Amino acid sequence: MRIGIIGGAERSDPQYRRIAEEAGHQLEYHDGHMSGRRVASLEALVKRSDLLVITTDVNSHNAVRLARGFATKSGRKVMLCRRFGLQNLHDLIQSHAASA
Repeated sequence: MRIGIIGGAERSDPQYRRIAEEAGHQLEYHDGHMSGRRVASLEALVKRSDLLVITTDVNSHNAVRLARGFATKSGRKVMLCRRFGLQNLHDLIQSHAASA
């Protein structure tokens, strides 16, 4: 499964990737900033992802709105979270493994 995380603590990106890779998944992170070419990179991430996690606490309203719109257009599953940390990712992967 390819997981896309939008927003959250940028410093946690390497740990997010490690947790996902150890479980046999791929993970991409977007910081939620919407200046310049970042809108196009957000849309590309959405299209490549099987599941999107969009954090609402640290993202701008515009980033959340755009990410949800791209996900709807692309038919992607979306999980909206106020905050999303390393334990949340671990739990998400475990629940996915249990349902598979």
